[in-house]
Amino acid sequence: MRTISGAHLIGLAAAASLALAVATSASAQGVGIIAGFPVGTVPQSASGGFNSPTPREHGGFALGFSAESDGWIGIGVNVLYVEHYVSDGPNNDSHRTSSLDVPLYFKATFRAPGASPFLLLGPQGSVVLSCSNACPSLPNALLAAVVGAGVTAGTARRVSLQVRYVMGFTHQDTGFGVNPGGFFEPATSFQRRSLQLLAAVRL
Repeated sequence: MRTISGAHLIGLAAAASLALAVATSASAQGVGIIAGFPVGTVPQSASGGFNSPTPREHGGFALGFSAESDGWIGIGVNVLYVEHYVSDGPNNDSHRTSSLDVPLYFKATFRAPGASPFLLLGPQGSVVLSCSNACPSLPNALLAAVVGAGVTAGTARRVSLQVRYVMGFTHQDTGFGVNPGGFFEPATSFQRRSLQLLAAVRL
């Protein structure tokens, strides 16, 4: 098992606090709770490796806080505790990682009576908190892009449902693979891909 250093955690916490301050100061709609989980099985972007399957994310959950500015065009930020369950390696080993994810995004809302659809797009920074059971070679900090679509229901616009695609840019390595000569060598380098279903409730 590996754990995150205090310096990296403090750094991301400071960045998350600043992002929350920016979102809530810009005519904020309010702070809420957001939660969800990955949808289906998502292959990761992989390269290299010997006889090693492409890593696939097949489970996990996310829980945290959300703050968004009001208006047709606004900004939003989430601070999420996320657990990922990924299968990889020559023996299809599985590992579980926990991370603190902070997506900061622009949001376009199309107001309509009863339900308002929206689109969002922005970067995401993450700090890996821990990893257990056949851990890959993980950097402490991860960078990704987030794109999503959803709908906010009700005249008070307190409840929303959305689907997000998280496209990772940081390369991670999966343990070891077996080359044609029968020797163990570093296997697959991959970038995480995640399709998430999330629900948010404004407090």
